[in-house]
Order: sequence, then C-alpha cells, then structure tokens
Amino acid sequence: MYCSERPMLPDAASQRGIVFDLRCLWESPLEFASTPLCLALFVRNVNGAQHCSRKQCSCFYTAFILHPQHGEPYKNPGVLCFVSTYETLRYTHLLIMAFDLELQPPPYEDPRYDGVVLPDYDTIMHCSYDPLDDVNAIIRSSKSNSETFNKTVIKIFSTLNHTQLIRLMSKFNAETSTYFHNFLEKKTSGHFSAVLQAVLQGPVRFDLDLLETAIQSADSEALIEIIIGRESSAICFLDGYRTYGVKELANDIDSAFSGDAKACKMFRMALTCERPPPTDPVDVGKAKLDAIELHNAVTNGGEVNCMKFFNVLINRSTPHISRVIAEYGSQYVSLSKTIKQNFSGIARQGLLHIVHGANPKRDGLGIYRDAKLLHQALNGGRDSGFLQQAKKIVGVLDHDVIVRRIVRLHWDFRRRELVECAYRRRFGTLLTKPVMDATSGAYRDLMLALLDSYKK
Repeated sequence: MYCSERPMLPDAASQRGIVFDLRCLWESPLEFASTPLCLALFVRNVNGAQHCSRKQCSCFYTAFILHPQHGEPYKNPGVLCFVSTYETLRYTHLLIMAFDLELQPPPYEDPRYDGVVLPDYDTIMHCSYDPLDDVNAIIRSSKSNSETFNKTVIKIFSTLNHTQLIRLMSKFNAETSTYFHNFLEKKTSGHFSAVLQAVLQGPVRFDLDLLETAIQSADSEALIEIIIGRESSAICFLDGYRTYGVKELANDIDSAFSGDAKACKMFRMALTCERPPPTDPVDVGKAKLDAIELHNAVTNGGEVNCMKFFNVLINRSTPHISRVIAEYGSQYVSLSKTIKQNFSGIARQGLLHIVHGANPKRDGLGIYRDAKLLHQALNGGRDSGFLQQAKKIVGVLDHDVIVRRIVRLHWDFRRRELVECAYRRRFGTLLTKPVMDATSGAYRDLMLALLDSYKK
C-alpha cells in the first residue's frame, strides 16, 4: 500500500510548509495511481520528513482532499502533511496539504464533476452501505452459469451509486485478493464487459481513458464532447491526463491533429480553464459587443477571424453565450448558420457543439443537444426509414459511441431525466425503445438498467 522507500520532500515545501504536488513524491506516478486505496502521512520536524503508518495517522488528523479551485490553503509552517486517494480520483489533480495542527482546514465541500459528487476518503469510509453481501453474491454467481452471473452483476451495478461501487470494489479486492477490474474482464466479454468497466471507472477516470483513446484514434467527435463547452471546474479534473496534466494533453492533441491548426487552437484554448462559472451575472452590454465582434469577424472582407469566435464561445460563461446567441440572431442571421457558412471540419463541429448547447430557444443547458446526439448514436446517424434499418442490419451502429454517451449520462440522474424528457418530446418515443432496438442480450439489460438507476 505504501511506497517502499521514504520519498523526499521538495525543497520549497520542506522550507515553508506550502502545498506541493503529489506526483513529485513517487518516481512512478502510474504505479502509485494503480493503488486502489492509499493513505500516506508525513510528519515534518527539524530533521525532515518521517513516514508514519495508517494507525499513527488517525491520531493526528482526518484525511482531507482539496481541489485547486476550492481556495488557497494555509501557508503557515505546517507540522502535518497528508494525502488520500482512491480508485475514482486516481488521476485527479491531488494535493498534499501542510497544516498547523492548531488551525482548522479551510471550508470544504465534495468536489463535483458536471453535477456528479466525487466523494472524499471519509465519505467512502463512513458510507452506511455494507458491500459484503453483494461481494458474496457476485462470488457465488460466478460459480454458476453466465446468465445468472450477468443478472447478479447488472442488479448490483444498477442499484449502487458511485461511492458504494468504490466500497464494493475495495471489499472485493480485500476478500478475494483479486482486482475487481480483472475479475470482470475474465468473466464477461464484448460490449457488456466494456460497459461494466466504464461504470466501475467512475466519471473522471472514464473521461480520461476516453481522452487517451480519442487522441490515439484522432476521434475529434469524442474530444469535442469531453473538452469543448465544459465548465472550467470540469476541465480542471482533466489535469490528471496520463498523470502529467493538461499541458501534456494539449501537446498530444496538437500531435494528433497537426494538420488542422484551427482545431489545435480551439482545444488548447478550452483547456486553459478561463471560462467563468455559470453563476456569474450576465453583462448584457458585453454580450451585445460580443455579438458585433463575431459579426465583424466574418464580414471584414478577408479571412474569417477564428480566434474571435474561439475567444467568445470558449471563454465566456454558458448564460453569457446564450445571450450572445440571442443578440446575434436579433441583429443578423442565426449564429449557427454563420458558423456553418464560414467554418469547416473540427472547428465547425466544436463551435456548433457550444452554440447548440447554449441555444436559448431550447434550454440553454445542452439538454436538447444531448438528446439529439443520443438519437444519432442509436440510429447510426441522421438517416431514417428503410435506409436506417439497412444500416442496423449490416452493423453500422458505433457501439463505442453508444456506450460513451449513455454511460457518461447515467451518473447525473437529474440531467439524465431531463435528457429523457427532451428525447420523448423531440422524437415521440421513450429513450429506452431505441436502446432496446440497438442492443441485445446482457448488454441491452445493463444499458436499460443504467437508464433506470438511482431513481429510488
């Protein structure tokens, strides 16, 4: 559970007791990241750092995680440094905190990732859920036929929230001396196995794995869904990409799309986390000026100034963009039409993703847009009728996209319910119907269970 040798504290931290990055303490961040549950404590005295055991830790202080956005920590010379991490946040930008024991830590709330609460160590450890019965049920069913095992796993996965799944995974690892991930890989296969692994990863780690896959395959559509139009609070979590941060992520995107300068600029700007929170008041005057600036960017007689579009649509809050869209449409043509006429390729995809999500004529929250994206994934694109049925027969449906969109949606049950309502209004049918048509077997049962999860 702990590193074999005592890590050395960075000079700055050892001198002043300030915050320092966890990754500098381990020579192999990936090796440390693979630890399902780890709690390390360092007590600093005149002779430097001493590595203490977990039992010693409890008598000093409770484990505490602070996300960079939650404010500055105390900078008093600290006598205590600690960090905790677990499977879900294993790629998250974690910090080791240094505190004076006589002081209280700054106010803390569980960090959220697009509406999904990411529980800290204490929340997980004090969760009222006892996973032992579920662990035993999984072990018993694994000795039976595959149908019984699949039904057992589907029932458990669809009734547990993210915190409880972490407890289940840790308990299974302890009881069987086998990693739950590896166990499921051996017992399941195909799309069913992919969905189980995705749910077990949690929202942050799943997005980070999607990022790596999307960059390797130059999948611009996936990158746009994960990066473009996201709030800065969510983008900050992507700092855990490859455990080295967004700088590495931006460089990898540049390499994957080296032939498309506009796309690289768009992704790099989105990763700077300069978008204000949606709670900030909208400056109507500034929104009007932004609308005029966007119009001038495409009517100056020369090449379209893409940077002005990127700056306004990426670095403004979602409510502000909604106002800009309304102002632009009232004075000129619709903003989406302007983008379609003046942009192409990945830049066009990304800008339209933002505009369609913030469109004030819909909901301004991306609900209607996400419903349309689900419809396209479940129906193989924009086609319909006989041609669409023919596509399903020959297997044109991209199940990686279906899994990505449904799994990413299911964690935030409030948003999921809104998307389901929008889907029903727009397409006249329940979301579950196209899911049933596009999937089969245990894969279908699991997807339907996810769409019905957390509703108790």
